[in-house]
Amino acid sequence: MTASRNTFGASLLTATAFTVLLPLCHTPAVAEPQVGVAAAINTTTFGTPPGGARNVMVLGENVIYRHRIETSGSGLVQVLLKDGSTFTVGSNADLVIDEFVYDPNAGTGTLVASLGKGVARFVGGKLSKNRGGVSVKTPVGTIGIRGGIANLALAGPGGGPSTFSFIFGDELTFTDPSGRTTRAYAPGYTIEVSSGGSASRVRRTEPGDLGQVQAFLTGAPGQQGGIGRPPTDPVIERSGVPDVNSRLPRFVTTPLPKPFVVQSTAPRDIHRHLLPPEVPTREGISGQIGRDSDASDVLRFNLRTPGSTFTAGYDASVVVTAPGAQGLIGGPGGQSGGVNLEKGTVTGGTAVGVVQGAVGDNWLVQFVFEGSGSYFYTQGLSADNVASQTVDQEAVPTPPAPDSGADPFATFARGIQYFDYDESFLAFAHYFSTGGSPTSYDPENVVIGVTGVATDFSAFGAASDPLQLRTYDLATDPTLQFSLGTENGDGSYDPLNSAALFMNPIVAAQFGAGFVENVVGTNLYLAETSSTTLAGAHALASSFLISGTGASQKSFASLLVGTIESSNDKLTLETGRRGSHRLNATDSSARYSGAITLLDNGDGASIFGSDANYMVLGTDLTDGDSFQDLYADPGQAVDEASLLSGTMHVAELLGKTNLASLDRGAATTFEGYAAGVLESTFNLSDGYGPTAFASTSADDFSLTFLPDESTMSATLDVSDSGTNVAETDVFIDRLHLQFGVGTDDAGENRGTFIDTDTYGAREASLAQDSYILTESEDVLTKSSSTGLKSYLVASTVVGAGDAALFSGSTECTCDFLEWGYWGTNLTVDGNQSTDLGNGTERVNVHMGTWVAGDVIDASEFPTTGGATYAGHAVGNVISGSGSTASQYLAAGDFSMTVDFANRTGSAAITSFDGRDFTASMSDWGSTQNRIAGALQNVSLGTVGDLTTSLVRGPLSPTQGVVGNFHIEDSGWSAVGIVAGQQ
Repeated sequence: MTASRNTFGASLLTATAFTVLLPLCHTPAVAEPQVGVAAAINTTTFGTPPGGARNVMVLGENVIYRHRIETSGSGLVQVLLKDGSTFTVGSNADLVIDEFVYDPNAGTGTLVASLGKGVARFVGGKLSKNRGGVSVKTPVGTIGIRGGIANLALAGPGGGPSTFSFIFGDELTFTDPSGRTTRAYAPGYTIEVSSGGSASRVRRTEPGDLGQVQAFLTGAPGQQGGIGRPPTDPVIERSGVPDVNSRLPRFVTTPLPKPFVVQSTAPRDIHRHLLPPEVPTREGISGQIGRDSDASDVLRFNLRTPGSTFTAGYDASVVVTAPGAQGLIGGPGGQSGGVNLEKGTVTGGTAVGVVQGAVGDNWLVQFVFEGSGSYFYTQGLSADNVASQTVDQEAVPTPPAPDSGADPFATFARGIQYFDYDESFLAFAHYFSTGGSPTSYDPENVVIGVTGVATDFSAFGAASDPLQLRTYDLATDPTLQFSLGTENGDGSYDPLNSAALFMNPIVAAQFGAGFVENVVGTNLYLAETSSTTLAGAHALASSFLISGTGASQKSFASLLVGTIESSNDKLTLETGRRGSHRLNATDSSARYSGAITLLDNGDGASIFGSDANYMVLGTDLTDGDSFQDLYADPGQAVDEASLLSGTMHVAELLGKTNLASLDRGAATTFEGYAAGVLESTFNLSDGYGPTAFASTSADDFSLTFLPDESTMSATLDVSDSGTNVAETDVFIDRLHLQFGVGTDDAGENRGTFIDTDTYGAREASLAQDSYILTESEDVLTKSSSTGLKSYLVASTVVGAGDAALFSGSTECTCDFLEWGYWGTNLTVDGNQSTDLGNGTERVNVHMGTWVAGDVIDASEFPTTGGATYAGHAVGNVISGSGSTASQYLAAGDFSMTVDFANRTGSAAITSFDGRDFTASMSDWGSTQNRIAGALQNVSLGTVGDLTTSLVRGPLSPTQGVVGNFHIEDSGWSAVGIVAGQQ
């Protein structure tokens, strides 16, 4: 790849020169005493010029160099600076313009201000367009603002974090007192800074962030912006304003009608829908569209199209007949590889370039704009090779109409484009219409494309630079967007937007759009292990949702854990798709597999931009590989071809945070408990049904954080028997799993540790680390290299994805405890044991639970006094019996009281799946940290085990409690974990 073929600014277009006349004196850059004016004031606002007396400011008062501006509890002021920048300062604030140097001829200079306290909004003028042109000093650090708008909210006297929200523009930075810099690259994100500036993080802007600033910047009733007597309408009519306001006659602009109503955008989604002001509603290109252009005048793309069929690489009899609908775009039989698209000529609108080329029997057109963002579009192409386009930020617009007297459009297309002109990146999903109809589209008639300039890692960073956590937005898979949305009948289309990652489009349709839209997802996190390259960086991303309760529940989990690796001198993502789902409570679960990769630009590069700004996550479809779902129940009626899929997610860099500023701690190991429901082919096919498995002591689960390597490991043991629970699985006695780093200390790429709230892992690579122990004590390991797919994720990564579970109970806010979810698919060879029949047998666990903490030694138990704990219980329910039993998750409240002097206690789990249970905690281990008892509901006739251990917290050695429960009756059983604190 050469720069001339992939650099938009250098080779795709010719810049248009223009002149802007500014109403300011053309003078050299100097530090002027007068830098602006008080454009609006709500009293009381005070001004103190350098060396002068403090006075009450009035409307129109000059603001000079080093002028200090203070507002009272009811004060509000807007300062307009000479370059067009404004500071709107709320009540109880303190602002000083420290430095203002501005050359209006060149548009260059610097603006430095100090915000000592309070809240302010900055709207950038000419100086903010320059890198480093605007900085605001605060008590916690320095804010840099480039090309945009930012809300600045310092923590009040009560403490708490300061927040700096990026509303619009190119970049927002925060530099702490030690010189470490955190960046937000996309609007809709906030830099949150702890007291003193010692720690900072980038997160999505929340409604409370915006509301807090708006409350301080809204005038109180009766305030008039500093004017004594507001003008009336007649006064304005007689004022002669039209004669001095550019001396143009009055005119009325009629806005273009919107073809449909769209919902408002949530703060977390704002950045994805922002378009630069240059993007128009319509574009046109020249008649010949460059088909006879110079062959060297091209732009290199990786173009991928689906074939007429897709044959699975593992079995030639498994054939997908509509691969495009399943996201299998570019695999066997389809197009995949580098293609040169020719450059055309823009004849209307404000696009700065266009590329086009033949894709099968269709003609592909992509317009190029300055700025960055994404947009939906609809195109019309006429028989004489003229294309026009309409665009919209949130939905596919109605098709364009031909110009008066022009030939009618012969065909249409729609799609979504992601672009960054400055970073020379462009990706798209483009759907051609069927039969020339503006309202008919076939998912098989699609092309996706990627181009971009490879990141130059030789200039990426210095060895002395601090390691960074890089945060990327992940866009919705376009196959989901364009298959689960709503057609409006006029050619416009409301796309589905979802945080679901790596979801089979057929499964998405079975879940329904309402479920898929509500999936909760994370960003893509990359933790650097080197400041000079991304090689070795640990990656983590997840999406999750539990919807509904009881027999109506649906659930989905997906996880990406891996590393950036070097292959053939190119960097790419090395990881696998992990997770599971359950479509209905009566269905068996399905586990996920398949290789996640990065799509290249047609020349081998797959990380783009000057600062690794963009990647495109896709599916490795080489040799018929794909994502695959595999159901536990062999009798479940599923077309095997429907289990194959692929996805595409564009990743855009949002910001960077120094890893050293995160709460990572030292290498630590916690112990605890795990539980889950096993669905095995041998049990389901023989009519036994799913079985509940749980740990029996705190030694059965361990969790290890390795922050220096940004990785982790976990070990899990569960069995189907207990003190008061009989064995129910006739084949399996115990399941043992290893996650992340293995017992051979290999597999660091299989765990990712960002901080104590953000981590996850997949199965360890060593075959002997995960196994089934049968009732005959045979040890069964995976039957092949692909026979084990496991995942483990923290509840803090899941976020609000499990909120439905806790609608009737209170989740423990036990920051010193860890808990979350796990799942597995272990496929074994039945010939390894006399307990099993011949052939392949498999075990699935979907959304089991685990909990861990710093379990103390029993010798640390107090000998006097007592303690009371409160928290939650969460786990899996089996309702019914046999292979037709329903399975779902539930949560309830947990409480426990212990008497250390007498070694007695009591515990309760309430409102768990509509049931209450109590236990007398009389079984205290003599040498082991174990407090247990029989868990029961006398009226229902249920009985089981509750086993707990006390854990150390920041306030005492016995501040918390972790444990699990396992309870059964003839038609209902449950297994899960408990977590609580004093």
